[in-house]
Amino acid sequence: MVIISLLVRNLSEKRRIDLGIDHEGILSAQLALPETKYEDGAARTQFYDALIARLEATPGIRAAAAVNEIPLTGFGARRTLSIEGGPVNEETAPTAHFFTCTPSYFTALNISLISGRVFETGDTSETERVALVNQTAAERFWPRGNALGARLRTEIAGGSG
Repeated sequence: MVIISLLVRNLSEKRRIDLGIDHEGILSAQLALPETKYEDGAARTQFYDALIARLEATPGIRAAAAVNEIPLTGFGARRTLSIEGGPVNEETAPTAHFFTCTPSYFTALNISLISGRVFETGDTSETERVALVNQTAAERFWPRGNALGARLRTEIAGGSG
């Protein structure tokens, strides 16, 4: 995972594009946890939760967050989308980059929410999945740009998500 601050360098290079992100005061760092010490997702999640809590308790830090890939780098899991009620055509199906982030990600980057909700600490791999889509995707894939309550399925190598 990457602490939000690594995002700054990449985003500052893309400042000519309005991303809806406030770049001021963002600091980043990249972490690679040793697999021998953090063998499973639960151990890694516990580490990052504790790290974020310590950072947010530090005077002068407004918010801290983590993300598994830096957006706009061309990296990240690219998945095919199947939009409920939409046309089914594997050759022309839309694709999207998927990223995993902590609930404080949007606060840390001052990303405004147009409708719906951001991720919450209760959103886990064992609960009903939640997705956030940008305005462009909402307008493209759902009538009148309303994606609230809509359902989609992601197709990944070896199965569905």
